[in-house]
Amino acid sequence: MPCQPRFPQALSDIAVALLRRLEKSQALEPCPGFTVRIDGQLLHAPYRVYYDERELQQCIQKSSGPTQQLALCLGSRHANGHVRETCLRQLLAHDCDWVLPFVVRAAGEYVLEIAEHLTAQTHRLSPHSYGRFAAENPEFVTTCKQQAASYWDCYHRQRYPLLRQHPGIRFLRWVDEARQSLPHAD
Repeated sequence: MPCQPRFPQALSDIAVALLRRLEKSQALEPCPGFTVRIDGQLLHAPYRVYYDERELQQCIQKSSGPTQQLALCLGSRHANGHVRETCLRQLLAHDCDWVLPFVVRAAGEYVLEIAEHLTAQTHRLSPHSYGRFAAENPEFVTTCKQQAASYWDCYHRQRYPLLRQHPGIRFLRWVDEARQSLPHAD
């Protein structure tokens, strides 16, 4: 059974139209994907998408606002790491709460260039937004850290001898620190 993405209510009409357009060029990989809460509403995203790259780029270029942001979010889950990186670089310019899980998820993955870019951009990101997201989804952030540690151990240990040096871990530590700096954070 294909993974059925689920987005916050405010995006439901946009998501249905965009998914209908993109799904013509591929089928989503079966679940599991990831599920998080955004202001109490569920967001479920596929682990990987296999949209035709040209179709995805056309959707991104011909749209704006939430439709473009959602297309970039889905592109950040693309099977092609270069497509993921391109979409994530653009996604960082958007501070919508429902964009954050796609950014955080990317930090835990194996494409080192993405994690390096995310870590280099923390000065442009909102610690408050990322902290709130982490407070609402602590298990998700922990899972991303565990995956980043696993990829570090398998692939990046030679380049980054200490786990704390790995850019994905550094980014996720920044997210945790943002959560801890919130008023009444535990």
